Amino acid sequence: MATITMLADAAEAKDPYTHGHCEHVASLAERVAERLSLSEHDRSVVCHAALLHDVGKIGIADGILNKPGPLSPEEFEVVRAHVRVGADLIRNIPALAPIANAVLGHHERFDGTGYPQGLEGEEIPIAARIICVVDSFCAMTTKRSYKEAWGEEWARAELERCTGTQFDPQVVEAFLAVLDMPEPLHDSDGPTGYNLLPVFGYSSDQHCVRG
Repeated sequence: MATITMLADAAEAKDPYTHGHCEHVASLAERVAERLSLSEHDRSVVCHAALLHDVGKIGIADGILNKPGPLSPEEFEVVRAHVRVGADLIRNIPALAPIANAVLGHHERFDGTGYPQGLEGEEIPIAARIICVVDSFCAMTTKRSYKEAWGEEWARAELERCTGTQFDPQVVEAFLAVLDMPEPLHDSDGPTGYNLLPVFGYSSDQHCVRG
């Protein structure tokens, strides 16, 4: 769908360090969803929400988003607001409304100390719990304006350390299993959501991500 591609591209264009980040998160997140035996509809939600999870960053000033040093409390609040901005934007597009809560909740923590609503455990949509784990791993292992890329083994250890507090243990287990797979679950170069779009009423020739 052209709208998804346009929004995902706009979000990634804000940060030169994260080119391809949303597609990478979507690809891994959907494999986790399949590992968890989620329904076709839920896998579609995961795929699309992962592609657009950072769309709310479109409105954040580049000087804040790409700041090389620590954020001030005021700047951090601006960044935190991206989940609500993104969810509100998505709710205004009827075809994408089913993914709004997943976008809103991808910075919630399993122990209830996350934002913006302080949801806990299974109160957090499963798509948001999956995106939280995958997005965190990808962020840790990617160079950013404020940090170097961390090694995969360190990032895996951090996921395990934060299991049950920041992350859903079941999702972490599934994600680590996906990372250990020698071959992808599908012979696809991108998220398998390409085949799931009819769930949202799109035609079969509309793509989940840009080709």
